[in-house]
Amino acid sequence: MKVMLSITAAGLFLLALHGAAWSAAPDIQYGQWEITMTMEGGMMPQPMSFTSTQCLTKENYLPNSSPQQGKNPCTIKKMSVKGDTVVWAAECPMEGGGTANSQGEVTYRRTTYDGTIRTTMTTQGQQMTMVMKMKGRRIGECK
Repeated sequence: MKVMLSITAAGLFLLALHGAAWSAAPDIQYGQWEITMTMEGGMMPQPMSFTSTQCLTKENYLPNSSPQQGKNPCTIKKMSVKGDTVVWAAECPMEGGGTANSQGEVTYRRTTYDGTIRTTMTTQGQQMTMVMKMKGRRIGECK
């Protein structure tokens, strides 16, 4: 479970870190957002959800809900923005060795968004895939 949360945290950290580097921003109303993420797969017996809030700005408009941000140094392999959809692929080293590869996509609709991150990793000699579904909605001005 700790490995899965670390990989998820690393992937989300990358999204926030590289948000300002993209040439065109999707159609998003900046402000305070409520973000719900649901993880399933891997060694988890059932889906796990968590909700947080974040101020999304022009410089940092991608979701980042993890308290472990920055723990794993990940590398963005590719990313693109087409219209209101952001697509990326990342590679992250895992605690204890190994690598996790993630592909993600988020589509904004001004005051809401939906997205998915699919992460494949090998841990304890087993390959596993986790899927994180994300939903966000604007709830007001940044606090």
